[in-house]
Amino acid sequence: MGRGVADHTVGLIPAAGQASRLGRLPCSKEVFPLPGGAEEEGGVRVMADCLLDAYEAADIGQVFFIIRDGKWDIPAYFGDGSGYGLSIGYLMMGLPWGTPFTLDQAFEFIQGKTVAMGFPDMQFRPRNVFTLMLQHLANHDADVVLGLMPQENRAKWDMVGFDSEKRVVCIDIKQPDTKLDYCWFAAVWSPRFTCFMHDFLASLAAESDLQALSEIYVGNVVQAAMKVGMDIRCEVFHEGEVVDLGTPDDLAGWVQRV
Repeated sequence: MGRGVADHTVGLIPAAGQASRLGRLPCSKEVFPLPGGAEEEGGVRVMADCLLDAYEAADIGQVFFIIRDGKWDIPAYFGDGSGYGLSIGYLMMGLPWGTPFTLDQAFEFIQGKTVAMGFPDMQFRPRNVFTLMLQHLANHDADVVLGLMPQENRAKWDMVGFDSEKRVVCIDIKQPDTKLDYCWFAAVWSPRFTCFMHDFLASLAAESDLQALSEIYVGNVVQAAMKVGMDIRCEVFHEGEVVDLGTPDDLAGWVQRV
């Protein structure tokens, strides 16, 4: 893609979760070793490498992990990011109410910048997904571009419907009976959406039952943005693949296939 858009882009990695679906692990899931590393890497890759590689491929130089207390093995492993060709910083989770609130912890650091966001436990291809999503965002001056891939296991994902112009028209959040065929696995967004999410979450925190906030997903925030007329688009990777390694069965299946 070259420099330009990416010069003003920050990559976010929400890494404040408990990894409760995976049971007890000897380390944070973000640094859990996976097979299939290149020989020059000592044969070792960790779970978050896929996302970091995609950020580096898109010339996204600044990345923030948002972590919680106790996950000190993440900064210990990734350090300042120089080994990945990145500049990595670390922020501490504030409100413990789900991924949108975790991402909003970076608000003071990302105002006025384009944001790229992916999940560190997902393995995906192709590697250039953020390059194409950022191009789409810039070409259409959109508010959000979701990266979509075909997905058969619909109940675990936010599934997305879109029109012929790649505008998102609906999102089904983890609905087993959805008829949609494409899930979203990554996103890029404009400073307008950053401000919208910040204000939306502040309103929720002030008015909602705090117990219910743990069920707020990024997809819920995107749905709210659609309702107020924000331009939500998608980049569709018809031949791509994404696997969520957040459960023991999926992780075991990935290890066996590699």
